Amino acid sequence: MDDNARPHRAGIVEEYLEDHGLERMEWAARSQDLNPIKYLWDYLGREVAALTPPKRSLHELKQGLLCVWSSPSIPVSDNLINSMGNRRRQCIQTSSAIKRNHRRRLTEVGLRSRRPLRRLPLTPHHRQCRLDFCRTRATWSVTDWRRVIFSDESRFSLSADYHRTRVWRRTVVLQGTLTARRYVDDILTPIVLPMLSSHPGAIYQQDNARPHTARLSQQCLQGYDVLPWPTRSPDLSPIENVWDALGRQLQPSRDT
Repeated sequence: MDDNARPHRAGIVEEYLEDHGLERMEWAARSQDLNPIKYLWDYLGREVAALTPPKRSLHELKQGLLCVWSSPSIPVSDNLINSMGNRRRQCIQTSSAIKRNHRRRLTEVGLRSRRPLRRLPLTPHHRQCRLDFCRTRATWSVTDWRRVIFSDESRFSLSADYHRTRVWRRTVVLQGTLTARRYVDDILTPIVLPMLSSHPGAIYQQDNARPHTARLSQQCLQGYDVLPWPTRSPDLSPIENVWDALGRQLQPSRDT
């Protein structure tokens, strides 16, 4: 048995052990407390320190260590070996107890395990833009917001692969990468522009994805009312919740 120090795991050492048919015991990293020889070093250190006269040089220290090493107390060695069963049990019990204690204390303060919340990093400029957007429309009523045609894209997959299928509300399902040209030809021109023309006073909303902010897309939307949207603000768009609801409804079908 050896620990996981780099010299112990070098290729030349592995080859030597294999060539000589020596079996190596797998050892958990950072587990020196499980190794009884660590306590033997402590015992030897105390025995050498108790030698008289005190060792004053490296040579004397070496001779004293060899003297103690050549005649270790048999009960000490036996006790250390016999303690391995207890060490194993304590390791298992401690691990389980730590987990139980953590869960209990978190529960006591009202905390439950949840999936980690992913947040977009916001710079001071992003925060100010979001604040300005909300303050400017602080007086908007539900009627005003009903004039807004929210748009967004989302990826849905019915299998474990990563072939991207992007879906827009209404009738558009696209596969692959969205470019500005595809956005204009497949989304804006056949769907968005007729919708805006048929709803006087409608306001179109889109985020700041590259296909949306491209010059080609901006030119296509000239003459139409487009809601300026702050960067990195998906939490302000209600359509994000629509995608979540659709995803949860599609979830059962993935298992069929």
